[in-house]
Amino acid sequence: MNQLSINDLKKEIEDYTLLIDTRPTDQFVNGYLKGAINVILNNNFDARATYFSENHDKIIIVANEQDLNKAQELIGEDLNKKIIGYTTQSFEDWKTNELPLDMIINVDPYELKLDIQHDEKAVVLDVRTNIQYDDEHIVGAVNMQMNDFRDPAKIGLLDENSNLYLHCNGGTRSVLLSSVLKRNGFHNIRNIEGGFKAVQEDGNIPTTSNNKKSQN
Repeated sequence: MNQLSINDLKKEIEDYTLLIDTRPTDQFVNGYLKGAINVILNNNFDARATYFSENHDKIIIVANEQDLNKAQELIGEDLNKKIIGYTTQSFEDWKTNELPLDMIINVDPYELKLDIQHDEKAVVLDVRTNIQYDDEHIVGAVNMQMNDFRDPAKIGLLDENSNLYLHCNGGTRSVLLSSVLKRNGFHNIRNIEGGFKAVQEDGNIPTTSNNKKSQN
């Protein structure tokens, strides 16, 4: 892979080339190159990166310098064919060179409880599996699974004027899917930090179970 210059990055971002940002979620949410999606470096990396890049001909990899070798090890053959280069510049480098940036706002369960109580436009998107959702979920939450986020028809059902709060089980998948929504033009996005585990630990947000309902 070739290291891209700042000027190369600017051009590719303007052309809406897909950037796959491999940095940890806590770094990504605080600032990333506009239009990037966050696919962290774990055993699911190649499958998820390949899935969300299927309709793209060109890909740029964003990585921390110390993680570049790991990224190269995890990139499969099909994904590698689309990669035109990589960048290991820091967030400060991007700011200094005035590259277009974005961020995702994290909220904790306490903030979520206040928001869903007082915001009529708040919509909780539970992005776990349907089995997890049926077992227990936040009252009023809508279940959207990962494959729904590559379906324009499913994404089109979301109201752009809603304030969307995404959570998975632990907080990684929801950041990826928040970034996908951002790339698709949704801007009122909040990620529930710590996922459903944090909601359960907090214990102050009402939950329900479809399984319990079916048994009554």
